[in-house]
Amino acid sequence: MPSDVAPQAHDIVLKHLSQLFVGRTLEPLGLDTPVVSAAVPTELPEVSVRAHTVDYLFELADGTMLHLEFQSGRHAAELIRFLVYDALVFQRHRRQVRTAVVYTGRVRRADDRVAAGSLQYQVENVYLGAMDGDAALADLERRRREGALWREDALAIALTVLKRFTGRTRLEAVGAAMHMAAALPDEQSRTECQASVLGLAQQYLSQSQFGALAGVGDVSKALDRMIEEGWIRGRAEGKAEGKAEAVLLALRERFDSVPAPLVARVSRQRDGDVLERWLALAIKAPSLQAFERGLDG
Repeated sequence: MPSDVAPQAHDIVLKHLSQLFVGRTLEPLGLDTPVVSAAVPTELPEVSVRAHTVDYLFELADGTMLHLEFQSGRHAAELIRFLVYDALVFQRHRRQVRTAVVYTGRVRRADDRVAAGSLQYQVENVYLGAMDGDAALADLERRRREGALWREDALAIALTVLKRFTGRTRLEAVGAAMHMAAALPDEQSRTECQASVLGLAQQYLSQSQFGALAGVGDVSKALDRMIEEGWIRGRAEGKAEGKAEAVLLALRERFDSVPAPLVARVSRQRDGDVLERWLALAIKAPSLQAFERGLDG
């Protein structure tokens, strides 16, 4: 994980991604489900569950509940935790609960059931890391060129970065997803989708690669949202420091080296409006000299 990403980044990713699920089916995950009606708070009052957060709980259009988990590794004990959680959800809501576990990374096989005598529990496993990301991006790119990307495609775009790629690097795939997100028809979808792409991608990318995304497409609003919510470290010292870090990340990726005096000047700046202008300049300036000349413009 890039060192400039705040420890609470996982929670922020879940928040942004949850906005993309509502009003859609889970077809992008290969799951045949009714439309998601609403995101349901995942906290339950039992003390034994509070210490173990879950990713998502949704209400579906047919009145059932969907418990959705993202996992990067196989841990048998997690199934027991899901079982206990689902039992409590059923106790509270008195509705059928369907649980899907989405595995990312290299996981291709994992347990999907707990057999404990009269207690039988089974989940649906989805191996997102085994899905063809190259084909998914090619289809999205074709539709982008045809002007046929819609708000409903935001979820599919965001999840694409977790798939398997053989024809391009992960960084190239993330950059392509950012371009797709920028083609969505409304500002809210674009911002939520780009923030989700950045959040999902951070587990795969180095700090310098993560910083490079500041120069891909029109992502300043997504970056600003991340800074506002404390994604980038420095929230305790104020929003301005987070914006200064974003400026420096963009400069370090685009140019060979950033002189210490320039680093100091950017780091000292505390005017949020100035830093927003500097971030746009860092993304677009043709050279480091042009960036420096534009600082006082």
